[in-house]
Amino acid sequence: MRLLLFPAILCLAAGSAAAEPPFAPPGVSPPDYVVTMVEILHGKEVARRSVAHHGDWTRIERTGETYRSVVHFSVNGVVGVHDQRSVSLTSFTRGFDLSYRDHAPRNTGERQTRLGETCTVWEVSRPGKEAPSGSGLFHLSCVTDDGIELWQRSIYGSNVIASAEATRVERQTVGSDEVKPPRSLLVLGWWDRDAPSTIPGHETIMELSGQSADAGKSIRTTHQRGQWRSMEETVSGVRRRLEIAHDSGRMSFEYAWDELGPPKQLTIIRPASTPEGIATTTSAMWNDTNRSETILGETCRWFGMMTMSDVGRSRCLTNGGVVLKDHWRWRGLEGPAVVQEWTAVRMTQRPVTLDEIKPSAELLDPRMWGIE
Repeated sequence: MRLLLFPAILCLAAGSAAAEPPFAPPGVSPPDYVVTMVEILHGKEVARRSVAHHGDWTRIERTGETYRSVVHFSVNGVVGVHDQRSVSLTSFTRGFDLSYRDHAPRNTGERQTRLGETCTVWEVSRPGKEAPSGSGLFHLSCVTDDGIELWQRSIYGSNVIASAEATRVERQTVGSDEVKPPRSLLVLGWWDRDAPSTIPGHETIMELSGQSADAGKSIRTTHQRGQWRSMEETVSGVRRRLEIAHDSGRMSFEYAWDELGPPKQLTIIRPASTPEGIATTTSAMWNDTNRSETILGETCRWFGMMTMSDVGRSRCLTNGGVVLKDHWRWRGLEGPAVVQEWTAVRMTQRPVTLDEIKPSAELLDPRMWGIE
């Protein structure tokens, strides 16, 4: 599901100051506090925000007309929960950063007053050296002397694209359970949905080609059982990504490791409490491109999804639903373009057990994400 959600995540990060955690100057440990804020996008109020802080954790709850999200920030990472109409997305991020952003804080020396509080304006981040020329997304924050953020703004050129402005500040005791993510976020109860299916089980081995730096040394192994699919990617024999997804598009699990092996990111998508009529299958989102190809002696047909100028994905499927080639591309506002193409080098049709699909227990250990 990462490929389906990536454009939406880009829009959130680029178009809203909500993508930025509350900033505290180096060496400052903020007291317990609760701050109420209003979010403004292109001059229009779009959401309300409640920020609570205690110790190493800060919890931000955002509520708009059509969505609700809760994000937990800590010194070690981020846990976000985003509720939409048909799915709820939970993401755990550890030590993750955008290499093309420069996050060294800079004190501008400017002082402002808001709600009777005095704050200092900091430039929190800016385009890095690797960002394409012409990029100019800057994040600013105004913080009190004891480390409470009163506003944050995303500026592109001379325009304030998005901002979050405090309307109330309360220094009060905040409990640990009010800011830390609940362990229940790591509990999966999907497997009773393993309904019988006419889709034959299969295993495919694919190799990465194209413009990627890891081309020629990356392997993707896919197991399909009914509507469940497990996909593992390795680079030079080191596991880097595991994705487990249901064809409904409403349940998925994605785990990423860094080059040295430690966990980097976990994303879980589960159904939201909505009428079943809103649900759709992932296959319904793909459009027939009227192209076909022969791979490993099998004929496959190309389907495309979410094709835009800089974001798109297409794949070549057999009549039995086996993916023999997978091509996708994306580009953020500031990051370089990414293009990947995976091609099957071996395909075996055989029964696949549920144990070959399920994630191992250690991947759902709360201690791995610092929430226990």
